[in-house]
Amino acid sequence: MDMNTNNYHKIKLLHLADIHLGMENYGTYDPKTGLNSRLFDFLKCFDFVIDYAFNNKIDLVLFAGDAYKNRDPSPTYVKEFSKRIYKLASGGIPTVLIPGNHDLPSITRKASALDIFKALEIKNVYVSRKPEVIKISLKDQEIQVATLPWFTPRMLLDLEERKKKSAQELYQLLNTKIVQIIENLAKQTSPEIPAVFLGHISVAGALFGSEQKVTISKDITIPLYPFTKEVWQYVALGHIHKYQISEKKKRIKVL
Repeated sequence: MDMNTNNYHKIKLLHLADIHLGMENYGTYDPKTGLNSRLFDFLKCFDFVIDYAFNNKIDLVLFAGDAYKNRDPSPTYVKEFSKRIYKLASGGIPTVLIPGNHDLPSITRKASALDIFKALEIKNVYVSRKPEVIKISLKDQEIQVATLPWFTPRMLLDLEERKKKSAQELYQLLNTKIVQIIENLAKQTSPEIPAVFLGHISVAGALFGSEQKVTISKDITIPLYPFTKEVWQYVALGHIHKYQISEKKKRIKVL
């Protein structure tokens, strides 16, 4: 995606999400490698994206969550994902990663599989586990990335807030909290520097991919209006499993 900003050079973004390495549906066992054939299908598509980034001189890669099928991926899957992110980083393309619902550990304080990049302090790789605004230096200018990783109710509400509430009351409270977080991120984002939003979340009006229709019914669905603030020139969302544009100005893209 080319992002034009006043008084700045054009910025080329690559937005991807929901790779789900480890998904083995419809695959077969490969006796030579001991791996499921579906892994090679996923990696072939992932490699296409990585090559596209270099061939098209992408300035910034935004990964909107769900690198793996589950929160405890095998070392093989972690190795293959890491090799490709490292290729982007070592090739000089900054990459921002946020965890999705499949990446998050069951215990909040435990590390996610994406945290290895933060621990190793790999140049050009940014991992965000909390709502924040990250300022990144590109080749000839700066850009801001406001991040919204996946949240569970326990991460947003304490025990007192959850007590004696119906499912509908909890849903509404969570919805309100997440909207407040998005609006606070907008306030923290400087209008003087190009800015994008990166999140893993369900949004109102989105058309779900076929496999998501079964699992997404209990998700908190956020209205579009918090994302339409002019402070963000582009909004990169994941979790839906179906590419679509969710706003008339074509700034909000959902994967």
